[in-house]
Amino acid sequence: FGKLRKLSEIALQCYKAKDYSEKSFNLTTKLLSINPDFHTLWNYRRIILKKTFSEALQHSEVDNQEAQIKNLIEAELKLTADCIANRNPKSY
Repeated sequence: FGKLRKLSEIALQCYKAKDYSEKSFNLTTKLLSINPDFHTLWNYRRIILKKTFSEALQHSEVDNQEAQIKNLIEAELKLTADCIANRNPKSY
């Protein structure tokens, strides 16, 4: 429980610092897999995804943009299904 609390504190510090890095994104994945009821992390993750989509559209070749965004969306849908629908349906 102590490790979960420490990781949660780190994630919230990253959120407050507007850290939208891949490291922060991966941290939200880990934490939401453990506790899908952490609504602030879902919102933080949404912001990171929006920024990532925007960067992909601005800095990637057209063919690569679609693949990058598609992979991110598919991974997000899988996480949502795993965390909410399958493990904790009351959260959905």
